[in-house]
Amino acid sequence: VEPDLSIPGYPKVFVVGDAASYTPKGSEQALPGVAQVAMQMGRHVGRIIREEVQAGISKSRSSAFVYRDKGSMAIIGKNKAIAAVGKLRLVGFIAWLLWACVHIAFIVGFRNRTRVLLSWVLGWLFNSHDARLITGESRLRVREPQGPGFERPDERP
Repeated sequence: VEPDLSIPGYPKVFVVGDAASYTPKGSEQALPGVAQVAMQMGRHVGRIIREEVQAGISKSRSSAFVYRDKGSMAIIGKNKAIAAVGKLRLVGFIAWLLWACVHIAFIVGFRNRTRVLLSWVLGWLFNSHDARLITGESRLRVREPQGPGFERPDERP
């Protein structure tokens, strides 16, 4: 993707998260496909879209996406995790609690947070080893965007 996270040749189409391959200027590696990067990319693109909608026109974009590494965490078993936040390095139970708190904090809505927390506590208490798999047939309805300023790729000059 371009520095503003748009697709080359399609400035009104953005790609974020692990679907985007973006190597920041001065870096040799593309950003990792993790939630932290995706969330920051989404906020960046959201600001661009809001500014362009408020201005009523597509203006020239000068702001490149800048990733700010807030640290990394990984759960590696029951009561075990690793966390690296700045210069702080944690392992074991404390890292596991930090991992759980961060994940609960980013869940949208009190009811959802409560459900996930209760599910985790019950799973922890009863030593559950369930897999969280989505199975079955899914039906996805895709609608073409419409409205002022929308151009279909086959209608472009």
